[in-house]
Amino acid sequence: MTLGELRKGQKAQVIRAPKSQGLGERLLEFGFVEGATLEVLAEAPFGGDPILVMIHGTRVAVRRDDASGIQVSLLQP
Repeated sequence: MTLGELRKGQKAQVIRAPKSQGLGERLLEFGFVEGATLEVLAEAPFGGDPILVMIHGTRVAVRRDDASGIQVSLLQP
C-alpha cells in the first residue's frame, strides 16, 4: 500500500520512501524514514492534491503523485 492510497484519519508506518536525488532527499529531511509513523490529517477535495500528513509532530503537505512512491503499512485503530 502507498501513502497516496490512505484516507483522512488513517495511520500508517513507513516501509520505504524514495531515495533519489531531489525529492527523496527532501522526504528524508521531513522524516519519511523506515519505521516512522504518520497520520493523514486532510485531503484535497475529490481526491486531488495535496494531502496533509502529520509525521514526527510536523505537518507536511505532499502531492499525491509523490505520496504514491512512499510504501506504508496501515496501522489498525
